Amino acid sequence: MKVTNIKKLQNAFVGKICTILTKPIAKRDFNDTQFADFFTGLVDYIDEDGVWTTHSITGCKNFYNLLEIIGIIEEQVLHENNPEHAEIIRQSKETSSKYVNIDLMNNLVNQAKGNL
Repeated sequence: MKVTNIKKLQNAFVGKICTILTKPIAKRDFNDTQFADFFTGLVDYIDEDGVWTTHSITGCKNFYNLLEIIGIIEEQVLHENNPEHAEIIRQSKETSSKYVNIDLMNNLVNQAKGNL
């Protein structure tokens, strides 16, 4: 990858909550929670070798080899102090969707705020 593209990736994703999409791996039968747990985190650093992230709950570091990455997706972060976001959070807690883990998302928000 060209240095200019790495710089663009750094500018776009470092310090943000992202999901890293990789080529298929041997154990690819993840449920939604496992997928978010393994592939979503705060992007710490991007260089010519890959992407370093921090797990939102445990603080453990993850590394994804650049050659195995298919894409990086910035996740939408909801802020409790934004009235529109607060309403979405309230509704999500009431519906207890199997796709939304409010506690995990709250940890991601708090981690991102600490790095801004």
